[in-house]
Amino acid sequence: MRVDHYQKGLCGRLIGYYRLQLYNKTKNNQYRQRQIISYKSAFLS
Repeated sequence: MRVDHYQKGLCGRLIGYYRLQLYNKTKNNQYRQRQIISYKSAFLS
């Protein structure tokens, strides 16, 4: 029972870490795209 609880906690931690990484990645991508758009608009204007 205790081992199962520990494994569940570990899995939850891994999932949370993975989600955080994924979230950071998407946030960085959005930021980059926004920067590229601002660069393009500055270049075109």
